[in-house]
Amino acid sequence: MRLLVVITFLALVGFAVSVNITWGHVGPYDILLHHEIVKKSSSFLQVVTLDVTYPQKYERNNRTISGIRITDQIPKGKGGYAQLYAGGPGFNHTTIHFKSQRGNSFNFILEIFGARY
Repeated sequence: MRLLVVITFLALVGFAVSVNITWGHVGPYDILLHHEIVKKSSSFLQVVTLDVTYPQKYERNNRTISGIRITDQIPKGKGGYAQLYAGGPGFNHTTIHFKSQRGNSFNFILEIFGARY
């Protein structure tokens, strides 16, 4: 019985946290290459998605991405999640796919870091 209570508690805690993701490694001497608030409003009983590409067509990036940090701004795990579609750490470009839970919105902070030199 006690084991069942512990497992239930851990399952609830697992669903109550925000989805924060870090790909790669952000070192102490890395610089912030890109910072963006990625948000999209909910749609009734729909899953909303958004793809973010760095650099944009009008931008250039000669630095190698060392790390990508995504911070979920919606508490209790009701936001969405992110997937790395292309590029990322070790490349000079990336495409990230953001997706909400059904009927919910999402709000993330996207930070892309690169080596200083």
